[in-house]
Amino acid sequence: NSMNPIRIVVCLALIGAVLGFLPYNFNPASIFMGDTGSLLLGYLCIASILLYANAGGQSLLLVTAGLIVFAVPITDTSLAIFRRKMQGKPILSPDSQHIHHLLRRSGLSVKQSVGVIYVFAGMFAALGYTMVAMELRWRYVLAVFFVLYGFIVVTAYKYGRQYALLHPVDKPIVDEVVLPEAIDTDS
Repeated sequence: NSMNPIRIVVCLALIGAVLGFLPYNFNPASIFMGDTGSLLLGYLCIASILLYANAGGQSLLLVTAGLIVFAVPITDTSLAIFRRKMQGKPILSPDSQHIHHLLRRSGLSVKQSVGVIYVFAGMFAALGYTMVAMELRWRYVLAVFFVLYGFIVVTAYKYGRQYALLHPVDKPIVDEVVLPEAIDTDS
């Protein structure tokens, strides 16, 4: 397939960039990835997955396996959007209900929280890889995926709901707009 060199270069460049950054991001971190970096990383990851969309008869299998590999960030983002919409907040507003916040509040240290997230990410990565490498039947792998995914979603939702009930937040107050002609410039 003529797309193989492009896939390999994109994936290797992405892996190299992440592996170069990761040692500096372990606790205690000396470099933090901002919104722009995480958005770029997410875009490149989904673009590399979508490069497999034209792989012939296995395209759906490869794209599904790629999405399973990224189940943890997809779950966290989906829960954040759902949670904010349910609360009537803008979807880009910050909150402290992400998976790592929930793990920290449950009593885990920063390193333990990251370890738990790594374990779940590793399980999903192994599941996606196994799905392709062993050419397992889709239905069985997807069943295991949905059980794991459902467990994470329900647990995070229940914990977030309980936290929201114990720590109610007032509706955000929109600041009044001050028109330029209403500003007193004489004082």
